Amino acid sequence: MTEEAIPIEIGGETYFFRLEDGDVRSGSGGIEQYISLFVAFHPTNRTYDNAAVLLWKGLRKKNPDGKLVHAITQELAGREIAFQMLKKFCRQFPGITGMVIFYGYVEKALIANEWWPDPAKKEEKKEGSTPAPQDPAPKN
Repeated sequence: MTEEAIPIEIGGETYFFRLEDGDVRSGSGGIEQYISLFVAFHPTNRTYDNAAVLLWKGLRKKNPDGKLVHAITQELAGREIAFQMLKKFCRQFPGITGMVIFYGYVEKALIANEWWPDPAKKEEKKEGSTPAPQDPAPKN
């Protein structure tokens, strides 16, 4: 997994967003203990509580050595801190725009950290390769 992190500004301070394996896995106390990343992007699941979990587990800051460490304590109390930070982030934008922008950061981190493929990097079809399965035709 790449070590790339996405810069994000909250309350005038620059943080970094990165999702490592332990940040996601439910057995490690990660995001999927609270919500599956598979369903997190469905509009009905784009709640402030779920977004706060994503922020709680993925937000980083640089320590004095320059290494990226969790910006929020990973103990349960950190969930409330993340919720308040998310509110601060969203207040920078009108209406629902803050949540839309926040989920854009999460999507960028999932791509940068190789959870999702990068749509900008299309693999050239190799000779003799099997094409990807197509979606079935919609049923009426």
